[in-house]
Amino acid sequence: MINKRNYKKYFSILIIIIIISSFTIFLISFEYTINLQKYSNKIDNELDNAIDELMKSKNDLDHNNTKLKELLLGDKFNLRDPLYEEVESFINQDNSSTIKEKIKNAKNQGLNCSLVEILMGEDLKLYQLIGFNTVDKGMKYYELKTNYKVFPEIGKSYVQCVFDKDGKNPYFRNFNDTIVNIIVIW
Repeated sequence: MINKRNYKKYFSILIIIIIISSFTIFLISFEYTINLQKYSNKIDNELDNAIDELMKSKNDLDHNNTKLKELLLGDKFNLRDPLYEEVESFINQDNSSTIKEKIKNAKNQGLNCSLVEILMGEDLKLYQLIGFNTVDKGMKYYELKTNYKVFPEIGKSYVQCVFDKDGKNPYFRNFNDTIVNIIVIW
C-alpha cells in the first residue's frame, strides 16, 4: 500500500520527471527553432541568389533583344527596304532642308532609299524626289519640302502626279511639266 511518505516520494519523482521532460521538450523545440531559422536563412539566401541571377539573365536578354531589334532595323551600313508605315513615319518626322540631307537621315536609320530625278518638259527641267522601295506597297516617292506623295508616270503632267495627305492634288499646272524621264539613283 502506498503511504503518505511514498506518495510524496512518487509525487516528487513525477514532478521531477515532468520538469525534466518539459525542459527536454523545450530544448528540442529550441534547437528545432534554431535549425529552422538556419534553414530559413539558407533558403532566403539561395532565393536571393537565384533572383539576382534571373534578373541578370533578364537584363542580358533585354540587351540582346535591343541589339537584335537594332540589327533588324538596320543602320547606315546595313540598309533594308522599309515597310510603308516606317517610311510615312520617317517622312512626317524628318525636317531636312536638302534632298541630300533627307537621304542621309533615312540611311542613318537603316532605311534604303534613292534619289529620284524627274525630267519634265521640252527643256528637261529637273525636279528631285526621295524614293523608297517598301516591302509591302512597292516604290513610294515624296517631295522634299512638302512631303507630298508623288506617283510619277512618263507622259503625264507632274502636277497631276502629286497628292497631299488628304489625297488631293495641291498644284495647278502653269507650265509644260510633262514627265519625260524618271531616273532612280540608289
